[in-house]
Amino acid sequence: MHNLPFATPADVGLCPLRAQRLLDVLQSEIGRQRLPGAVALVARRGKVALFEHLGRQDPAAGTPMTRDSIFRHLFDDQTHRFGGDDDAHGAGPAAAE
Repeated sequence: MHNLPFATPADVGLCPLRAQRLLDVLQSEIGRQRLPGAVALVARRGKVALFEHLGRQDPAAGTPMTRDSIFRHLFDDQTHRFGGDDDAHGAGPAAAE
């Protein structure tokens, strides 16, 4: 990361409740063992509003997730985008397929 300054979600126009909801959903998925762990990074207006690590990087070894954990690309040749470029109905790029 290029040493972006940190801010609260509210300071950059994001809803703090939704930022917490994101973390709660990730933690719930980890608790259900659907994800071993996650790193959430949200930046807006040149500032980092959320940067959290949850769960385990290696559940078998018990290695905790860290902010600088490296992830293997799990998708084949498809481009996957999450949020941000949704169409007018909020369905996103997948709705056109």
